[in-house]
Amino acid sequence: MALATTPPQLPANAATEYGFGWFVDTYRGEKRWRHTGETSGFHNAIMRFPGRRLTVIVLTNRSSGEPDAIAERIADRLLFR
Repeated sequence: MALATTPPQLPANAATEYGFGWFVDTYRGEKRWRHTGETSGFHNAIMRFPGRRLTVIVLTNRSSGEPDAIAERIADRLLFR
């Protein structure tokens, strides 16, 4: 997991939030690992808050909608209320 959640050192000190399979950032001051994906008819999101031991997964069977926004709203209710 350490490798997957550590953005690489890029040439010329270019910045990236992408590790090996995860975007790494902060949300409301908490470290967050996240990824979204879609294919024909599906749109999904996963967010992990390792410091708070919470993972939110939103799976849909539709091509519309915003599962990443839904995952953030769930995290807001569980972590930041």
